[in-house]
Amino acid sequence: MTENLDTERCEIIATLYGAWNDLIIQNETVTDNRIIDEVRNHWHDSKQRFNEERLKQALGWMREKQLIPTGWGNLLKLPKINHEK
Repeated sequence: MTENLDTERCEIIATLYGAWNDLIIQNETVTDNRIIDEVRNHWHDSKQRFNEERLKQALGWMREKQLIPTGWGNLLKLPKINHEK
């Protein structure tokens, strides 16, 4: 049976997945707190509207559904470029 997910919940899950996958690709330490920090503070400012508890619940749901990234593909978040010379 398929769950009915609203748009915001889909955005949360997709963003968490992307941030988590990027951390794996970059060989970073991956913890729930690190994933949440990445989403809220290092992606688009609009992601700060998701409170930490909601993001923790979504990570739990992702694990329950075995929706766990493996570090495959390209980075989604581009590294910041230093334009100073």
